[in-house]
Amino acid sequence: MEYVNLLVFAGLTAGVAAVQGMRWSRDRRLRPPECHGGVALPPHPPKVSLLVAAWNEAALLPRHLESFKRLRYPNRELVLCAGGTDGTYALAAASRSEYVVVLEQRPGEGKQRALRQCFEHATGDLFFLTDADCELDDESFEATLAPLLHDGARAVTGGSRPLDRQMKTPFVMQQWYIDRYVRAHWGRTTDGILGRNAAFTRDAIEASGSFQYEAPTGTDYVMAKRLREAGVTILHAPTSQVTSEHASDFGTYRKQQSRWLRNVVLHGIRFRVYGEAARGLAPSVLGMVMIVGTPIAVWAGPLSTALAAAAWLFVILNRVRYVRTGERLTGTSLGAPYWQIPLFVLIDFAVWALVLFDYPVKAIRTRW
Repeated sequence: MEYVNLLVFAGLTAGVAAVQGMRWSRDRRLRPPECHGGVALPPHPPKVSLLVAAWNEAALLPRHLESFKRLRYPNRELVLCAGGTDGTYALAAASRSEYVVVLEQRPGEGKQRALRQCFEHATGDLFFLTDADCELDDESFEATLAPLLHDGARAVTGGSRPLDRQMKTPFVMQQWYIDRYVRAHWGRTTDGILGRNAAFTRDAIEASGSFQYEAPTGTDYVMAKRLREAGVTILHAPTSQVTSEHASDFGTYRKQQSRWLRNVVLHGIRFRVYGEAARGLAPSVLGMVMIVGTPIAVWAGPLSTALAAAAWLFVILNRVRYVRTGERLTGTSLGAPYWQIPLFVLIDFAVWALVLFDYPVKAIRTRW
């Protein structure tokens, strides 16, 4: 029986190695998106309104405001709906100017209503959605706007990268690498938007409902689905990477992942895209199976232990592949030995599994 178990484990290991080898070969063909320098602006560029909802963002808002002021795009305004208990509104109000419109966000209004206020007070022809914890730069800002300015596009979204001070944090870096890996497989169009780096024409926002619909959570997801229902194609700007704070501690990461997964599952069901809802639920099911199933497999005997070991080997090698490809695509380094990667995988499984306990509680299920 011992030999049978060894043969099973050897066969599973060989299978894992073969699958990973094929995927490594495929991923080596991935290349960073080509940057062609700055975007040539029209002689009279249309006005761009940046819409930002800021709640308890006093620590990061000054850098966001400074980054807006440094942008070279000439015809722009920042419409900021700010509030919270940390002085965010007072800080924003002190920055009012000809180019910065400040509105007050009151408790309980949420991001959706704040964006609704911003849109109602904005005077631009084009609109750029971003967050108060983002630092804007010319290259990314203009790369997202370029398809609107030159190609007749109506909606565009880009990606994000960590803050400079987070670039030496391995947990943050591997999050970024996974995102870059996924986006490297995207085509010219996409079904979703990233709310901290997306641009639209006025008619696209109006076609989606002008933020008049309710979305207590999942603003980005709901807007993307409404755009698609209105026949608006969303383009992907692969070279645009707005700098944004990434989750660096367990509590923040847990809340973020819960919100993202719940949005896909609950809104996926709402919009009847059941395949997306299933894909949003899959990480939580996988996490629960791996966390709970592994000790059960070890208790059950050598054969089930071999199966569990092969499963862990597969997911860890997957993560190593994502990280290595991300390092190559970004020209950066994880900043830590690869032996830490299994810990990152374990954290993800635990976080994803915990999301299953959020669904039954309405107050949590609909929480931002």
